[in-house]
Amino acid sequence: MGQNANNLKLNSSKSCEIVVDLPTNKPLNLPPLVPNLSRVDQITALGITFSNTLFCGPHVILITAKAAASFYALKTLKSHCLSGPALWDVARATLLILLCFVQF
Repeated sequence: MGQNANNLKLNSSKSCEIVVDLPTNKPLNLPPLVPNLSRVDQITALGITFSNTLFCGPHVILITAKAAASFYALKTLKSHCLSGPALWDVARATLLILLCFVQF
């Protein structure tokens, strides 16, 4: 009963391999490459970007860049006379959602 019993096939173009290496002083012995899979240093799973050391720094950088773009858009809307509750509604719909919740 393997992969062929249920007619399942791995889509190698949408799959990749990441080797998790927690920081230690020992040298890392990498396992052999899996055929048809690319090995990556970071991966996005459920909307969160992890590096090969399980560090979320790339994710924080991405969220910060998105927040900066949203903040710029809010400043532009404010300069075009959008203010009060309407500006707050736009900020809540874009910037606050981005900063408060994990994106799935």
